[in-house]
Amino acid sequence: MVCEANQSVLMRSFVRRRTAFALLMAATVAVAVVPVAHAADESLQSIIDRLEHDNDSKVLSVQEMEHGKRKVYVIKMLTADGRVKVVQVRASD
Repeated sequence: MVCEANQSVLMRSFVRRRTAFALLMAATVAVAVVPVAHAADESLQSIIDRLEHDNDSKVLSVQEMEHGKRKVYVIKMLTADGRVKVVQVRASD
């Protein structure tokens, strides 16, 4: 009987720790989506350079997409505090 009680306490403790860890990881990898900005005749490389400099971040990936009839870059960045941030930048026409 004592073993079952200890096992139950250990299991609850494990579940609480696992839940706390999952919440911490979710907060760390939270994605913030920033609205579309216009890239007024900038090259993709200059957009990346500007975003990295202005946001103190590192660009992880760039995906080109169509938004209506306009071309949009969806850019995923890693911020200095470890969060992932996603921005959309409208490409020059």
